[in-house]
Amino acid sequence: MSEQIVPDHVLDVQAKLAFINALGAVELVLKKNTADTGKYSYTYADLGDVLDECKRVCDLFDLRFTQVPTVIDGCLAVKLIFLHTSGGEYEVAPLMMQLPKEAQAYGSALTYARRYQLMTVFRIAPEDDDGQAATTAAQTQPGRRTEAERLIRESIATMDDATRSHFAADFKRQFGMPLMDLPASKHGDALTWSREWSRSRPEAAATSENADATTGAST
Repeated sequence: MSEQIVPDHVLDVQAKLAFINALGAVELVLKKNTADTGKYSYTYADLGDVLDECKRVCDLFDLRFTQVPTVIDGCLAVKLIFLHTSGGEYEVAPLMMQLPKEAQAYGSALTYARRYQLMTVFRIAPEDDDGQAATTAAQTQPGRRTEAERLIRESIATMDDATRSHFAADFKRQFGMPLMDLPASKHGDALTWSREWSRSRPEAAATSENADATTGAST
């Protein structure tokens, strides 16, 4: 009897299920590094710390992943692809940001994008991270008032339409207004709430391959 061939879509489902299981095994990441802006300082988990935790949980469920930088519509984009030992693949919507013109700036932006993509997709919150440090951070993109708002919108960008609508409705019930109208002083609280919302709904990550991947998504 010839060996039965498993269809690709079945293998891809296995990869997606393994990813969902990996999310449940994610632990807090220690913030071991300190940055000083001149006006304030804050601690953070660097890319290496985040990668270590992501690799650890993926190994538990026979997953590997790769981050592939590319350019989409003139923007820097980072694709995140999961590979299961069965042969299946699972890809989430790419994280996109403004493409820097200088080589050094590109390197910094790529490291930044990879780190926050993994933190967003794996729902990683560094130890004692309540979003307050992000609230006081400087603007990083036009149209974004705080770093916390940028992180929230990156998370929104990984959601599919149904999940995004559910998030927007819950957000408005929680804060009484959409994110675009929320005062900057409340962005830290909103970031903390949005991360808790995402952690309680692993299906949000499972459906993210159909998400609108632009960072301009809004509630």
